[in-house]
Amino acid sequence: MTQTRVRLWTVNEYHRMFETGIITENQRVELIEGQVIPISAKNPPHAATTLCASDYLKRLLADSCSRSGTRSHSVKPIFGT
Repeated sequence: MTQTRVRLWTVNEYHRMFETGIITENQRVELIEGQVIPISAKNPPHAATTLCASDYLKRLLADSCSRSGTRSHSVKPIFGT
């Protein structure tokens, strides 16, 4: 059996994919642990949970950051990997 090595991407490479048009703003993908993963379609329970989480985080972090719509953001893990 032949093994295939997976190429993991850096955050800078991922952002560069958008800059060069390899990935467009209309494509729903995210970078998770070096892999470019399609984002699942939103459904009502997901949308409600996202709204609740967003409202909670806005209140929690109101003085330390700002947020704009559903734009992608790079974040560092806060828990051990």
